[in-house]
Amino acid sequence: MEFTSRQLRAFHLVAQHRSFARAAEALFVTPSRLSVLIRELERQLGFRLFDRTTRHVGLTAQGGDLLAVTQPAVRTLDACDAQYRASRSRKEQVHLDRDDTLDRREYFARGKSGSFVSTGPIYTSGYLMAA
Repeated sequence: MEFTSRQLRAFHLVAQHRSFARAAEALFVTPSRLSVLIRELERQLGFRLFDRTTRHVGLTAQGGDLLAVTQPAVRTLDACDAQYRASRSRKEQVHLDRDDTLDRREYFARGKSGSFVSTGPIYTSGYLMAA
């Protein structure tokens, strides 16, 4: 059995919100797209996850079991995602140095670790241009 993290997240959001419309909003998809994700997951699993009426969405017994089993995995995925986003949003100060001993002038970026990584030659009318 294979299912995607997106399907699993959709399942958890519907279970949390007890509403396809609110879960779709939280996942930034249309309610019909969310329904497709849930139907695909149910088809792959071979059982219904939710009892649906026009006014109510509730977990089936199997849906409740799946929710309990998959909650740790979803929490781990959320933690990894948050850590990744935090590392991308941090602005690291970069110092640029020039090594004139090379045949080509190459500029190096010095990161937090202090090591240099070549950014390649960067020339524009004699000025160093930041990438």
